[in-house]
Amino acid sequence: MPAHRLPDSVYLNACDLIANGALIADACLLVGCGTDALRAWGRSSGEANAGVYARARVASAEALEAEALAIASGSTAESYQADRLRIDTLKWAAAKRNPRVYGDSVKHEHTGSIVGELHLAALQAPRLVAAVTQPVTVPLLGSGPRSGLESSGETVRDTESDP
Repeated sequence: MPAHRLPDSVYLNACDLIANGALIADACLLVGCGTDALRAWGRSSGEANAGVYARARVASAEALEAEALAIASGSTAESYQADRLRIDTLKWAAAKRNPRVYGDSVKHEHTGSIVGELHLAALQAPRLVAAVTQPVTVPLLGSGPRSGLESSGETVRDTESDP
């Protein structure tokens, strides 16, 4: 049996409360809807309502940040441990609501060997390395056309790339 659908204004009021930092459960309790009903409203009513709900969650992260800063400003030596716990909890909630801004940055590094299909540039790399390690004829300093001396044509080998 489908649940009774409430007017959009109820869900919009809940989103407004969430945007101002209220917990989703508290906002739903205040406006008289369930959390599941609010999420279903956001999913079933098209992109417009989903965007309203998503923007409310992102804005709520900013409200949580402001609350954490206020707690930090009013912290004392006696309340330090409790304040730290509250701030860490607010940071966690802000990261869940807006991970792009408040989430931990994750850096992915590949440390293993490459197995399987290689990219074309990787297949061409041995040819490029071979071309670089081939002997190169370089005119010596002072042997240019203006120096009056002929180029000696000595061969110089790149020793850094040789094993």
